[in-house]
Amino acid sequence: MPELAWLEVWEVDEPPQFLVAPDELDALAGALGHPVRALVSLRIGSDGRLAEIDVQADGSDAAPRGALLDALRSAFAGLAFLPARRDGRPVPVVQRWRLAIDPFVPLTLGLRPLD
Repeated sequence: MPELAWLEVWEVDEPPQFLVAPDELDALAGALGHPVRALVSLRIGSDGRLAEIDVQADGSDAAPRGALLDALRSAFAGLAFLPARRDGRPVPVVQRWRLAIDPFVPLTLGLRPLD
């Protein structure tokens, strides 16, 4: 079986889109007493399913550690997407996000694609 070629999001005609919003992230944000910043890299298959999730602290003072990183991974694991498309066909893609979870700001304002 040939190795899967993961495209960067800027290489596709249509980026992946959320089918299921990250509700667990809203609950996580509400439980925090301080803002959290993280870098999230998602490998989204041509079927719209997550193949791999990587979450790293972004180096800020309020960077997530240990159990919080695991909670972020778990929250993203429940996501579903419309797959990215190139030349009209679904393709696997890597999507990177800078995530800012602040208990006082709606999550939709803190989820920003990097690509």
